[in-house]
Parts: sequence; structure tokens; C-alpha cells
Amino acid sequence: MEERLRERITENQTIKPPSVKKRIRNVINMNTNIKVKESKCYEYWIPKHNLHTMAESAIYIREHGIKSVNQLDEYIQKAADESQNIQKKIKAIDKEMQMYSTTMKKVHTVKKYRAHATRNISLIHLTMHF
Repeated sequence: MEERLRERITENQTIKPPSVKKRIRNVINMNTNIKVKESKCYEYWIPKHNLHTMAESAIYIREHGIKSVNQLDEYIQKAADESQNIQKKIKAIDKEMQMYSTTMKKVHTVKKYRAHATRNISLIHLTMHF
């Protein structure tokens, strides 16, 4: 028993959670950002951040085999369509969950009153016999 427990503990330690995909950040516009005017530190940080973000974007584009603006447009359209389809599925599932929730509330109410009614009927039958 203890050996099996030790094995399970070591198994749990070796299982790694799936890596979280890092989202590509947005480039910050230095001309319109209010924080740039308020903070000198922020003014120095933004160019570094923007270069890093652009490099990540370029790497992402290469990794996905995008070689032209048309391919990029197609990729963006495909991603937008997939996102739209997922949103529709989420709405349908949410609607279905709402329906199940309402049904569960009704079932709970019926069970609650059925228990009271059964008990009351039993009491009525008992009082009739006396």
C-alpha cells in the first residue's frame, strides 16, 4: 500500500502541466499614450517593449509559414471565423445550461412539495382511522 502511494506521488511530480501559450502583446503608440508624457522611465521603456513585441510578431509569422500579406490576411480571417464560431457555440451552450438550470429548479420544487404532500396525506390517512 505504501509503495503504491509513493509511486503515485512520484508520478504526480513528474507530470508537467501543459505550457500556457503566451499572447503577442500590442505595440504602444508613443504619440498618443498619456503615460509617456508623465513618466520619463515609461518613455525609455516603450521603445524596448515595442521592439520586443515586433520581434515576437515576426517570429510568430515565420513559425506559421506566412510569407505574404495575402497569407496573413487569410490567416487573420480564418482566426476571426473560428473565433466567431466558438462564440456561437458558447452562446448555444450557455442557453442550454440556462434551460437545464430552470428545469433543475422546477424539479427541486416538485420534490420539495411532493415530500410535504406525501407526509400530509399519510397524516390524513392516520387521522381517518381513529
